[in-house]
Amino acid sequence: MGAQYRFEAESALSLYYAAKSLIDIKLSKVCAAVVEAAHNSTIQAKPTHEAVASIMNSGRSINQLPLEIETIQAMIICMSLCSWEYKNLLPDAFSLADQIAFHLRQGGYLHEDNVLANETWEQWIYREGRRRTVFIAFIIFNLHTIFYETPPRLMAREMWSITMPQHENVWWASTEREWEEIRRREPPLSSTFGDYYLELTVPKASRNPEHRTSAFGGLVSVHCLVQQIHLTRETLLHIDAYGDIDKVPFSEDVYMKFRRALCRWDGSWSRNRENTAQPIAYMAPLGFNATAVFRIAWIRLSFNMAVCRNFSTRDPAIIAAAFAQSPMPERSPRLYSAVLQSAHALSIPVRIGIRYASKTQILSWSIIHSIANLECALFLSKWLERASLESELLEAEEKVLIRIIARILKETPFFEPSSDDYCSAGVIKHIAYSVLRLFTEMFKESHLFDAIGTCIEAVDQYAATLEC
Repeated sequence: MGAQYRFEAESALSLYYAAKSLIDIKLSKVCAAVVEAAHNSTIQAKPTHEAVASIMNSGRSINQLPLEIETIQAMIICMSLCSWEYKNLLPDAFSLADQIAFHLRQGGYLHEDNVLANETWEQWIYREGRRRTVFIAFIIFNLHTIFYETPPRLMAREMWSITMPQHENVWWASTEREWEEIRRREPPLSSTFGDYYLELTVPKASRNPEHRTSAFGGLVSVHCLVQQIHLTRETLLHIDAYGDIDKVPFSEDVYMKFRRALCRWDGSWSRNRENTAQPIAYMAPLGFNATAVFRIAWIRLSFNMAVCRNFSTRDPAIIAAAFAQSPMPERSPRLYSAVLQSAHALSIPVRIGIRYASKTQILSWSIIHSIANLECALFLSKWLERASLESELLEAEEKVLIRIIARILKETPFFEPSSDDYCSAGVIKHIAYSVLRLFTEMFKESHLFDAIGTCIEAVDQYAATLEC
């Protein structure tokens, strides 16, 4: 379906409706079975002790019949497609997400199965595929929260007992013999999702070096950090009900806990031989996508970017107005890491050539890179706007960061400074405008989905208000 969408959108849409119809039939049969069981259990006029026991057993038997994992996988594929494309399909995406979360819980898929003695390759594939299905659903739910500001549908703690996904070379083994040879060379990963997350957050002396993870596990864990940052920020509303949630910073203890976790995640990512920052390489998408989520985590830790951006409207004018109304971050050393991460993200296509990247590289990138680069561009422009208003008060570190961004932009046609003083108010404001123009130029010819196309138009309109 996704491959068809790239060049034959109408065929992909037909496939979507066909798949959705089959899913609806399957779900209606499950619902009908539950209704029939409930009806049969209440036909007796007198609920005797035996009848009550029969009702309880009947209900339990129905609850123990989970929706097949293959059906849930089909639902995830459909949800993924309609999350980012046609506006009229967005309600389908959210409806499917709710149903997927329900059936993952109801079917017991959020709990790890016992490992069988002398497990066969086919049995292992089913168990590994099952846990990967749960993690993929969690990732897409988290993207909904990041982009559409929806409440989390699946909490990370619900997956605490699930074993982390195995290395990609084991998963992609094409024969049982190859699978056995890889497992002999490399012991299987045994830590659970909860084990690994705690390794990121507990003090160094308490950490267990045996808790390793794969590239896919790294992607899931950084999504978990983003969710925890989001939930922690939401609790500020209850702590200070009369304060401005967008301006209330994390306490020092909370901030440092997440900062250390992100630094540990970064170290783990760097040591994992499966990971690469190159988008076109064997097993690259997992590690490359994780770096995009990592940047979002730094931004969300430093500043609340999710402020009613109205992306679900798919209306460029409304979204551009939301960009303009978004607050500027207060200057703080806490922002420096997020600024560096954002600048690095925007420098990647500049290094290889904006048009070349747009026509050859970005087309194959995941939706998360479009979302992350949008977040980076908006954050940088807002930070630079604040710096332009307080240019006389800039710290030495802030001036260094501004010069780094300016040097990146000098390699593009969007930045032609009026003076060599990059830290003057006028030049900083021009840099803020140029950052947004760089984003629109990167993605305007290479995006695949309507949701991103609308954002590009909105950024273009917002940038026009900053143009010097």
